[in-house]
Amino acid sequence: MSSMNFIFLLNRFKYKCMICVGEKGQKMNLQLKKLRTLKGLSQDEMAEKLGVKTSRYGTWERGERMLSLKQAYDCAVILGCSIDAIAGYSPPVSYADPAQEALNGYWESMNDKGRSALLGTAELMSGSPDTRIEKDRAASPGIPAQVERSA
Repeated sequence: MSSMNFIFLLNRFKYKCMICVGEKGQKMNLQLKKLRTLKGLSQDEMAEKLGVKTSRYGTWERGERMLSLKQAYDCAVILGCSIDAIAGYSPPVSYADPAQEALNGYWESMNDKGRSALLGTAELMSGSPDTRIEKDRAASPGIPAQVERSA
């Protein structure tokens, strides 16, 4: 969905959607400050890009005020992330193949040196760094993936 279509849909809502505190006074784990600093932006720069006052943006970061879904979307576009990331939600990842799940678990637990070694091993096992595995989208489950050499 293009951003213009998303904005159109947001404007068509009868009721405003808000990113806000949860039930019973529980605050959402908004990650605006973390994501903004990772992007290298100051509060002033972020507020300017959003077209709001710095003080208003600061209240969002501190969880003192709600921000609309449109405002969260605008923040996500500027920060290059998803609204889920802003809300502090990381969807669980699942893999059909338990071996791939294990391999990804090892990857996540490794430091840079380990990741580099694992990547090198994968390249060796595939035949060369130019080899890539491409699934045949038309194939049904159980049919092996095609191995294709890059030119």
